[in-house]
Amino acid sequence: MAEKAYEDYGHLYRKDPEHVEQPRSVEALARFLQRCNRERKFVTLRNTAHSTNGQTLTNQVQLNLSALTERKFDRERMTVTTGPGNSWNFVLREVKFPEFCLPLFPNNPGQRIHIGGTAGVGGVGYYGSRVGGFWNVVRSMKLVTMEGDIVECSREKNFDLMRFSLGGFGRLGVVAEVTVEVVKSKTHVLGMLLIYRCGSNFQEDMMRAMADERFDGVAGQEDIPSNASFVDDVMTKLDLKILTVIKEVDPDDEVGNKNFVRGVRLDYPCGIMLFMKLKDNNLDVSLEVTTFQKKELVYFTPTGRKFWIYIVQRICQFLSFGVFRCIGQPTEKPDTKHPWNDCILPLTNDAGEDVYGKFMGKAKEIIATRGFEKNISKQSIFHGLINVDSFVTFLIRKKSDDFPVALDLPGERPVSMGLAIMPDLPIAEAARLPELLEMCDELTNLTYEMGGRRYLYGYHRLTREQVIQQYGMDVIRQWNDLKKQVDPNGLLNMGVIRHLDEL
Repeated sequence: MAEKAYEDYGHLYRKDPEHVEQPRSVEALARFLQRCNRERKFVTLRNTAHSTNGQTLTNQVQLNLSALTERKFDRERMTVTTGPGNSWNFVLREVKFPEFCLPLFPNNPGQRIHIGGTAGVGGVGYYGSRVGGFWNVVRSMKLVTMEGDIVECSREKNFDLMRFSLGGFGRLGVVAEVTVEVVKSKTHVLGMLLIYRCGSNFQEDMMRAMADERFDGVAGQEDIPSNASFVDDVMTKLDLKILTVIKEVDPDDEVGNKNFVRGVRLDYPCGIMLFMKLKDNNLDVSLEVTTFQKKELVYFTPTGRKFWIYIVQRICQFLSFGVFRCIGQPTEKPDTKHPWNDCILPLTNDAGEDVYGKFMGKAKEIIATRGFEKNISKQSIFHGLINVDSFVTFLIRKKSDDFPVALDLPGERPVSMGLAIMPDLPIAEAARLPELLEMCDELTNLTYEMGGRRYLYGYHRLTREQVIQQYGMDVIRQWNDLKKQVDPNGLLNMGVIRHLDEL
């Protein structure tokens, strides 16, 4: 998260706001926006500033939402109502996690990201293969407009404002409160890593797992090929592909858990199977069936771990006959540039042709040609537990067509894939930043060429045509018509998505 008021997490752009306002109630927020509207002042929203494209930065009025932290768990209705300034950690504590949980939780270290940001930009995670994106589990919300109106929104009331605000980047108003579904949760999970060398087997099993009702969560990972020698980068040379499947379990049901694993082995025979376990307060890996606490999945923190040595040894025993070299995971440095790219892609195109495999191949070629293989952030499905350069794939089940500006792809596709491509550039390599941004632009172009969308909290320089492809003109017209109704002077979060305000 950003450490300075004029910088966001990407460390690419800086701006000094003329004025910073931090209202402590919804009513104070409404009064402030009304005054800014009357004085014709432009307002830009900011929460934790976890975006990487300068979307939260301004030279004018900065509206900080972090003090809007009221929250209440309604156990009878199984909902939690929360202000946008609450971190996910506080929301989870409010619902008495792990007895209860939200149906979907994002993958951010320590759950420090605020829930208002998740509502504003989208929100996906491990359990998206079952419930889809965060927008699907929001029951209702309060939207505060630039004219100072506090509007109650739900599926029964003012639904257009709600459905164009979830994933809508704060263009229509400030999401000042959201009410979200809560579900019963188990204390433990059984996490299985299925490790592949064959790309077709991996892809087939990933989609089979997506439809497998036994799993609560499904995610995928594959590494970035490198020009380095085998000794320098054994994991990359092995070209591993890892499918993670997650099931919430009763840790005392040893027989049931083993029977579950036995069934998965029979249905997914192509992957080498490993299991996650807890050891010395860290997640480790086991060849034996074991469970670990769900909080270790929800509250992961990416730090260097001895786990790396163990996982390399185990995998390489299977795949490289013991020839390997271990490396450590670097820690985050505040001056590192993060032009991250999250792409939303279909599995196949309208003609039924493969998209996932072709995108992966071409994206890896772009990265290798530019020479940035080593700058791809070291991530994994369990963010940091397996220390390889990788693409991470979150599967997003489409639940409806109700949220046109969120991350579901249009049409009849039942699932989309969120692919995280996360290049990092240390300050010592700052001279290469223009070339790195050009590489990211190439990846963006590739995404649209293959019928996908960009997750726009990340770095991007979209063309007018790409913005139109992202949403479609019908959706853009509806969105902009709503904006004219609730922000007639065009003052709130203008320019947060390039070209959109002018269409």
